[in-house]
Amino acid sequence: MGRLLTTKELAAVAVFGGLAFAVRFLGLVLVVMPPLKLDARWVFSLLAAWLVGPLGGAIAGALAGLPAELPFIDVPAAIITHALVGYFCRNLRLRWKGILLWPVFGVPAWALLLVGFGFFPMEALPMICLAAAGIGIPNTLIAALVALAVEKRTEFYEAFAEQRR
Repeated sequence: MGRLLTTKELAAVAVFGGLAFAVRFLGLVLVVMPPLKLDARWVFSLLAAWLVGPLGGAIAGALAGLPAELPFIDVPAAIITHALVGYFCRNLRLRWKGILLWPVFGVPAWALLLVGFGFFPMEALPMICLAAAGIGIPNTLIAALVALAVEKRTEFYEAFAEQRR
């Protein structure tokens, strides 16, 4: 039976998932304008999903959700959404563009779990989705820009190496 993750992939998940955990544990959140805030833990966990794929995304998402105020909401939602982002980035060859799908999955997942667990009535669902989008979209854009920059830099170095041969 083959490995689920290579050593390099496991290291990437540990680094980015650990950074996501630490950022959230330390409460490093920048409120831009309520409900818009930059929660950098999602930037790190999304980069893990982009680099490693669905399994790495699920693990990094779980690590990012553990120190949350409501871990029983954040952990399952993060596992599902990060696994989907990892799948789209890796298996469907969307590369960095797959990260942009995170709010598509993440906003409804968080909103439905918050309503499902009884934290808010069903009538509040549109406002919860708006608040979740305000959190998800800035983080998604930053993670996508970082991934794009890394991919472009990698392509440049690969082309340069080919020229030198």
